[in-house]
Amino acid sequence: LFRSGLQTKPRRLSVNQDILLTMASQFSHGVPKQGILEVEHGLLRSKRKHLAEVTSKGMFQWHKTADVTSPVLENYPLRSIISAGRLFEDDDGRHTEFVVGTDDGSFVFRAPSRGDMLQWIACLQPLPTSPQSSTSSEDRVCGRLGVNGKKDRWCILRRSSFVFFKSKEDSDPIGAISLDSLCTVVPPSKQQQTTSVRRATVSGFVFHLNTAGKEWSLKARTMSDANRWITALQDAIESCPPLTTKFMKLVVAYSDADPFTLEEITMDRPILCYSDEPLSMPCVAIPYGTIGKRASGNEYGLGHIEAMEIFNSMMPGGSSRFGSLGDCFNLIKSLVTVCRDAPVLRNEILAQAIKQITRHPNPASEEALTHWHILAGLLVHCNPSGKLAAYARAMMRSILANTQIPASVHQGANYCIAQLSEMKSPVFHAAAIQEILNGSAFAAAKETVILDQMPVLLTIPTPIKTNSTSCTHVSIVYSNPVVLKIQVVDSFYPVKKRFG
Repeated sequence: LFRSGLQTKPRRLSVNQDILLTMASQFSHGVPKQGILEVEHGLLRSKRKHLAEVTSKGMFQWHKTADVTSPVLENYPLRSIISAGRLFEDDDGRHTEFVVGTDDGSFVFRAPSRGDMLQWIACLQPLPTSPQSSTSSEDRVCGRLGVNGKKDRWCILRRSSFVFFKSKEDSDPIGAISLDSLCTVVPPSKQQQTTSVRRATVSGFVFHLNTAGKEWSLKARTMSDANRWITALQDAIESCPPLTTKFMKLVVAYSDADPFTLEEITMDRPILCYSDEPLSMPCVAIPYGTIGKRASGNEYGLGHIEAMEIFNSMMPGGSSRFGSLGDCFNLIKSLVTVCRDAPVLRNEILAQAIKQITRHPNPASEEALTHWHILAGLLVHCNPSGKLAAYARAMMRSILANTQIPASVHQGANYCIAQLSEMKSPVFHAAAIQEILNGSAFAAAKETVILDQMPVLLTIPTPIKTNSTSCTHVSIVYSNPVVLKIQVVDSFYPVKKRFG
């Protein structure tokens, strides 16, 4: 190929990754191995060659020099090794440094080749069930980590807490972190994948743990060790009992309620209804930590703080950086952008919109209609998830069952029910928002009761009287006729109102 001119310059040849992995797979934990490794020394981190070996007695040691007759400089049992992994997570084979973490600290070695490095890691990597992975039945994982930029601490992850000690021998911890289901773990950023050996050795790989009261910065010496801690922390967080809010407790409890029951519930539960005062807490449980900068260029702070700011935009006379009720189009556009930038806030925004259309003190006012415009504009672009979606349907049907509210509200409820079943597009629909604001979208919606857009005709025959109740058989005619027996109601309530 070179002679024929198809290639004008020689290319660097690399060993197939599968071959290296096959070579490394021949070695496992504790398999005896001997070779020459470079070890960092002193503050200047100068490297000297040493003869290193894994002995048949389960010891990892290296000699003072590369000569086999030189005395042993360091000697560690394999069971005291907490972690072993690459210093750089690259795939080009340029870096052959690896880090071995022990109870006394971490050591950086450089192997002569990438294949040799993988073999050493395979020999020194602790087993998942080894003693260094757990110090008691309640401990998930333990090891050394830098905490908030300070010196390495001996850290232990338990069922629902993360404790750290000054040293492994101490019995009293110097700090503890309580975990719950809203805690989040942020992995190391790509900027930490440096190309400078010295810089990476000093800085390590920093990941963050967001809790209710603080953001903790934790530093591991290797990326594999950081992944080990991140996985263990995430498992511990997911095993914690789920936290929720009072609003969502009621949503879950009454997501399948009939219109009459839901109307009674909202009369006694003001937390579900319209409010002209700021929220004291979000409607939905939001994970801890800052949301950060997104691909759109927008940057967000703490999730619960952003939720409070968003609700200020939905209050009469209120405003925030997201907009105000006076400029409904731009407010809807900002909220749709937030839903796409920060999915953790999507259910919160929709819950606030549903809250503001529930039992409005003046449903015929322009302000009440504006809240319907906001909810409809949001549902054009995204749907609520989980029990909130079922609650939204139930709330729309409860509003439709109320014959004392204006026809425009019925049209808005029918439009929102229809949008709950529509497919969503990632493109912002400016034309659809304009149709909602000028009333043409609501006017096109049917004013009759819609049950998921399927019924065509409702026929209510004469109730069959019994001792204490009146049983009504309601025939719902579809394109393919189907007859459903819907409900039995107390004879005290009018059948028409109860059915809705």
